Amino acid sequence: MWALTLSHCSLTIRLESLERKGNLHIICLGPERIHAPVQWTDADINISLTENGTYLVSDQKNDVAIWTEGIEVKENCKPIFEVGEN
Repeated sequence: MWALTLSHCSLTIRLESLERKGNLHIICLGPERIHAPVQWTDADINISLTENGTYLVSDQKNDVAIWTEGIEVKENCKPIFEVGEN
């Protein structure tokens, strides 16, 4: 998990790989429930539409389940902040 914001109520998951350049941000808009570790490796993300019209972002092998009202995906995003910044 990269960022959880309350002002716009979103959760950003940042995917990176040592084998390729760039990154992918999966932004959960209006997350309703989050069941996930803060960080995990070997991600296998699946996004599905639930019966009530919300989305489920999941990774079964890493015990991740996030129910959210909407999804946004962005490639090659610059970090909002760098590690070590105050």
